[in-house]
Amino acid sequence: MNRAFAVWMRVLLIAVITFAAPALSPTPCPAAEAAAEEVEVDPALIREIQFMLLRLGMDPGPIDGIAGPKTTKAFLTFVERSGMPVQPLVNGGRIPGTLLTRLRTEASRVILGGEAKPDASTAPDAAIGQRISASAIPSTPPTNICRKALTVPPPAPSVC
Repeated sequence: MNRAFAVWMRVLLIAVITFAAPALSPTPCPAAEAAAEEVEVDPALIREIQFMLLRLGMDPGPIDGIAGPKTTKAFLTFVERSGMPVQPLVNGGRIPGTLLTRLRTEASRVILGGEAKPDASTAPDAAIGQRISASAIPSTPPTNICRKALTVPPPAPSVC
């Protein structure tokens, strides 16, 4: 009995190692793979780039998905400031994924950085604290609260 148990445990161990090892092996990050490739420029991507350039303080013109002269100028300004090789933004063209990743990262920092640090005077807690005075908050909890426990009815008998 003990010998058979030991054999089954070894078989189980081998099966676990065989099937779990590929799941535990490091796989490349999809974002890193995308950054290494070139990305095709379509109207949706141009709208995203225009929005990010606007958030970075560069005027891309209207956010319309068309790489017009203002969008192209703002994009080239970003590329030059980033120290990356100059790459034109053309409808139907391709841009390096690393450039797109850099643009997304910097735009995220600006967007999230502005939201992460709210002004103390406009914070919701400060405004609430100013409207509610200490005298409006009762010092003792109300006693007329119903504290009856909720009961669950028993299940209905099953009919076969």
